Amino acid sequence: MQLRGRRKNAREVAAYIERLHAADGLVLVFPVWFDGLPAIVQGYFQRVFLPGVATAIDENGLFHPNLGNFKRLAASAPTARFAPTSRRNMILRVVSSATTSVL
Repeated sequence: MQLRGRRKNAREVAAYIERLHAADGLVLVFPVWFDGLPAIVQGYFQRVFLPGVATAIDENGLFHPNLGNFKRLAASAPTARFAPTSRRNMILRVVSSATTSVL
């Protein structure tokens, strides 16, 4: 399965892909807007989490995980009603919980 424009896109986001493969963990902090991801977060996933980056596709078309370098993963996606008063406090809360507990 070959996606059109995949090579060009991979060149444009190569720095993000390198950082993703070099990372020991991933922390995602974003608000939930209208029951979905903000456009910038969705765009990041669509452009960076390409086949061969986040997953590997074998000759039978089966997907296999390709980000085995992550030791920790944390995510916080508050809705506007429950969001902390400051983004800095929200980020600090997620990062501190990700670094003190074992998943």
